[in-house]
Amino acid sequence: MAFVRTLFVAGVLLCALAPAAEAQSPRTQRAICFGNDRSDAARIIEACTSTITSGIAGTPANLAYAYAIRAAAHWSAGDLDRAGPDYDRAVEIAPDYAPFRINRGSFRRLRGDYAGALEDYDAAISSDDDYPEAFSGRGIARARLRDPDGALSAFEQAIRLDGQHTRAYLGRGLIRLLRGEHAAAIGDFETALAQDARLAFAIYGRGIARIRLGETEAGRADIEAAVALQQGVAAEFENYGIAR
Repeated sequence: MAFVRTLFVAGVLLCALAPAAEAQSPRTQRAICFGNDRSDAARIIEACTSTITSGIAGTPANLAYAYAIRAAAHWSAGDLDRAGPDYDRAVEIAPDYAPFRINRGSFRRLRGDYAGALEDYDAAISSDDDYPEAFSGRGIARARLRDPDGALSAFEQAIRLDGQHTRAYLGRGLIRLLRGEHAAAIGDFETALAQDARLAFAIYGRGIARIRLGETEAGRADIEAAVALQQGVAAEFENYGIAR
């Protein structure tokens, strides 16, 4: 289970494409595909492709792993058109395995398919309700589908499961901002910032809340700092119907 959890952040851990390695035996390629070194996306793609096509994966579960790992490598390399079918194949082989559903839900959300993402997060939770990533993903999808109450419930469950789950605090802060609960929103954004002081989303959200509470100077300073960190942060809030 711990191994599969690494797939949630594989898009971050995997690096850009590098020159292909020399041809190796299918057994060696299988070891690379299922290994812990995710530093070279091209090498992982090659190894998992060999594992899939040679039949050496062994069990259906291992074959699903190979597709899921290759999907994450494609995603890391920016090849979303190839990542999608691999996520689909992993889910087809193991439809009740929550991590694969969470991975595909996150991919669908990235591509703007919020209804499809919500379907995957809900399926993951039905299979195993112990993953905070599934609840925070459900919260983001529901927020984008204009269901703030459902989003809030999901974010709060993610926090109950993991009191350090940064994404859930960001999401709950957003929903509280939408509901006019500005002081509470600031509390959530500051909890997230205590874990990572350079989270532009949290700084920007805190800035909006401060302005709405009459703390104009501090709020504007937050907004300027957030935009300096991430140029597109204002658009993220506008996507949820929040403008300065």
